[in-house]
Amino acid sequence: MAQIIALNSIFERSPAKHKKFREVIVFVHHYGGNKHSFSRHIEWVNELGFDAVTFDLPQKNLSQLTRLPISKDWNVGLRHIWAEKIEEVLGSMPESKIMYSFSFPGVAVLSAIARRHAIDVKGWVAEGGPFKHLMVGIESLLKEENVETVLDERTDGRLIRVLNWSVKKIGFARKLLAETTGLAFGLIHYDRDVDQALKVLPTGFPILSLRGEKDALVQPYMIDDFFAAGAGHLNLQKALLPHAGHLQGFRTEGELYRQLVSAFLVDHSTRV
Repeated sequence: MAQIIALNSIFERSPAKHKKFREVIVFVHHYGGNKHSFSRHIEWVNELGFDAVTFDLPQKNLSQLTRLPISKDWNVGLRHIWAEKIEEVLGSMPESKIMYSFSFPGVAVLSAIARRHAIDVKGWVAEGGPFKHLMVGIESLLKEENVETVLDERTDGRLIRVLNWSVKKIGFARKLLAETTGLAFGLIHYDRDVDQALKVLPTGFPILSLRGEKDALVQPYMIDDFFAAGAGHLNLQKALLPHAGHLQGFRTEGELYRQLVSAFLVDHSTRV
C-alpha cells in the first residue's frame, strides 16, 4: 500500500519510497469515483519513483446533484467547478506536475491547464476521455448507472413510483433527464470552450490519450473530435487498447498499458 500523507483538506499526497523524479503526478478521478478509485495506479507511479497527489472532485456523482452547479465566475456546469478545484490543487504545490485524468473530468483538467497557460504542468495522461458529443456520452452514462437507482438515491423514496414509471414508460422523460444532466455537466458553450482551451496550450504540449477499443461508454471517435482543435500544434500521442473497456486499461492491458504510460511519464520528467 502507498503511504498517504494528508497535507491539508485540499489533497492527499502519496510519496514515492525511492523518489527519482521531481514532477508530481496529479490524479483526477472519473465521474462517480473518488480519490481512492485508482489506488493501484498511485502505488504503481510511486514504484516508478514519482510522488502522487489525489483529491475528491466536488459533486462527484449523480446522487450529489441536488442543485445546479455554478462556479465562482457564474458559469453553469460541473466542469467549471471541477476546474476551480483542480486549479486550487495545482496552486497548492510548488513542484511541476503531470496530470493523469480519467473520462469526462478531463475537460476540467484542460480548462485548468489552459487558464494557467501550462506554466507548471509538463504533460497530461488522459484515459477514456475527455470527449465531445457530450449528449451521446451522457445518455450512455445514464444507461450505465441505471437511472432508476440514481433517482431512488436522490429522492429518498419520495415520488419515486411516478418518476420510475415516467423514465421507464415515457421516452421524453428519459430525454429530458439526459438534457438536464447535460446542463448540469456544462453543456452550454461546451464545444467552443474546449476548442479555445486547446488553442491556448503551448506548441508541443505533450498529451497521451488512452482509449479502449471495447469502450461502450466513450468511443474513440468522441475523443478524437475532442482534441481535433489542437491537432496542429500539440504533441498528441494516441494509444488504442484493443481489449479494454471504459477505464479498464490498467487491468486488461497491464503490460502494454504500463509500458505506454511509464515511457510518457519518464520522457517528460526531470530526474532528481
